[in-house]
Amino acid sequence: MSIHFRAIEHLDKAIELAESESLEHLRYAALELRLAIECLVYQFLPYYRDEVPDELFSEWRPQIILDALVDANPDLPHSHTLRMAPENAKGEPTAWYTMGKQTGLSPKHLRAAHHRLSNFLHATAEDTHVDEEKLRRSVEKVASILEPFRTDSVISNFAVRHSVECECGRRFSRRGRALEKSPLVRCPNKDCKRLWRYVSEEGQVSQWEMVSQEIVCQKCKETTYFSPTQVQPGARLRCSYCNAVSRLEPGVIVQLEPDAG
Repeated sequence: MSIHFRAIEHLDKAIELAESESLEHLRYAALELRLAIECLVYQFLPYYRDEVPDELFSEWRPQIILDALVDANPDLPHSHTLRMAPENAKGEPTAWYTMGKQTGLSPKHLRAAHHRLSNFLHATAEDTHVDEEKLRRSVEKVASILEPFRTDSVISNFAVRHSVECECGRRFSRRGRALEKSPLVRCPNKDCKRLWRYVSEEGQVSQWEMVSQEIVCQKCKETTYFSPTQVQPGARLRCSYCNAVSRLEPGVIVQLEPDAG
């Protein structure tokens, strides 16, 4: 069973549970809806393996995953229908065939829906009563938000992409629409995370440059260049000349304001 059908199963269970007058069943309905949201988000991850960080594949928070997916594909929040047509001898489309539709994943709406239900799924420190009517309204509202996903039949991932092979050996890509928003892309390899900047495309070859930051070795005084994503507190950086390892420590710098007297 595909993860999309699992999502719809959770939605159906929630709708069935919500028909009960039981508060316990309503809470289970809220849980089923949250599981449905998570499945709807998780189903896209395999299609973006070369576009999002590797650590997302062990991430359980759908909001973080969805933000990364939309960062990689700014068109993901928009619904669309996939249609195809054979071409005639002149290269013109003839009869159009509808392949299916994909409902847009809105980070704003799905994040709000996920959080809206969470308030009813946690124990409280004080002896407070659950607002059953509010819970029922929340369940019904979120179910209506998820209902359009029921008839989705495709995951469309067509795009013009630009790829580069990182120094770590990992090849990754970024679609043109995402590069219009920002030319900076981080290597998805969780052990690398070098930062790259898309420059241009010459012919059919994408031109990239690695963004670097210089670090002076405290032992041999030579300069080695690292990606800004590697220069983090606690990072261990190896000098390219003497092989010495430097550890970056966070610190506090105190400066006197020019007009302080």
